[in-house]
Amino acid sequence: TQAIIAALITADLAVKEAGTDLMKTIFERLLYQIIAHRGAPLAEAQFAVI
Repeated sequence: TQAIIAALITADLAVKEAGTDLMKTIFERLLYQIIAHRGAPLAEAQFAVI
């Protein structure tokens, strides 16, 4: 579906930005996003800003 393709593109860009150090973590998160949420974006934690 389109959500899974968008998730793949986002993960590809994240790997290019972060480098190989975080590649395993990025792909584990991608797999979780595809399997558990059918490609829907994961919620980002919102932190208070002063």
